[in-house]
Amino acid sequence: MSVQWIRRGHRLDMDLAIGLEAGANLLVRAKSARQLDEAVTFNLRLWRAIRTMALRCPGMGEREFLVGTADHVASMLALDAYPSVDPRDMAFVAGRNMALAGDLAAAQVAERHRDALVAEWAGQSVPHRFEGWLLDRLQRASAL
Repeated sequence: MSVQWIRRGHRLDMDLAIGLEAGANLLVRAKSARQLDEAVTFNLRLWRAIRTMALRCPGMGEREFLVGTADHVASMLALDAYPSVDPRDMAFVAGRNMALAGDLAAAQVAERHRDALVAEWAGQSVPHRFEGWLLDRLQRASAL
């Protein structure tokens, strides 16, 4: 699969690749209940934004796959299932995130884009962690 989202000259596909990697890392590294809650919430919001963007692109060949995956992620990580989210479901979501991130961007390109995003985030002096700032950025883009 090769997905490319460019809106108003901005590479949303690259932002999504970095967001998907961040979501996978949050799930894999969650050690406490609070970290798990943050990881689940982040991934639910991220996939909701992906679903919204896919629905707004009727000509996209991968649209149904992305919408279906977003719905599947939502059913596995539903907040009402917390705190008993199955570790296998978290592993599936982390794996799906990494696979789609790889489809969206080659590793070297993603690393350069991640560095540019981190520099932009650091330059704005926002009170959020990088992941939250990136998710807000993606959600604003999905609302356009």
